[in-house]
Amino acid sequence: MDIANDYYSRYADTLGRLQPLKIEMYEFYHEHALNFLPFEVHQGFRLLDLGSGTGTFFNSVIERYPNAECVAVEYSSEMLEFVKANTHQSADRVELHQRDLNEGLPADIGAFDIVSSFSTVHHLTDQNKLSLL
Repeated sequence: MDIANDYYSRYADTLGRLQPLKIEMYEFYHEHALNFLPFEVHQGFRLLDLGSGTGTFFNSVIERYPNAECVAVEYSSEMLEFVKANTHQSADRVELHQRDLNEGLPADIGAFDIVSSFSTVHHLTDQNKLSLL
């Protein structure tokens, strides 16, 4: 594991509190993105969240859309544990995958109606960005 990924694993439990302080307008951007989802509140859809981190956006989608299924792909297993703990009440609508996005998506991940990613894709190599997208 490299230093950057070790950071995310070690600080998973506090990153949820630190992100809004470190990143200007963090909560605004996530709320703004949520408002751009092209779905009615009770409409069912499947979201793929790339590099979910602490699950800020992921959790917002689960809370706002009671019929949405959300799939997270995250490098850090510690971050996924954080997401799992915060979405346990909706576990039947949540799917979590620990994976390095440089290796692409799991073959059996299925299809999605929409994909989200915050502060993740820029960490990939150019070739891996093209492969992923």
